[in-house]
Amino acid sequence: YWLLSLGVNLTFGINMDKQPTLKELIADCGGVRVVSDELGKARQSVWEWMTKGRLPFSEVKGSTQYSEVLAGMQRTGKLTPSQIRKIGLNI
Repeated sequence: YWLLSLGVNLTFGINMDKQPTLKELIADCGGVRVVSDELGKARQSVWEWMTKGRLPFSEVKGSTQYSEVLAGMQRTGKLTPSQIRKIGLNI
């Protein structure tokens, strides 16, 4: 109760009222460790995607399918692979 009186937002997951960030998406998918394990990527790589706010260029070229995998990993979000690709490519 006291957290609410301080104005702390206790909502978790992705806020669909605004375009989520890649950081929010990765958190919704379980975090850097879970995402890196699922994609077979180094944690440092996923961390860099998150801090830069974009997926690697291989996603643009179509040689990877990270957005499809991330779409299936979401816990509370309802983003499609196309929406994730837009977020991850900073479009």
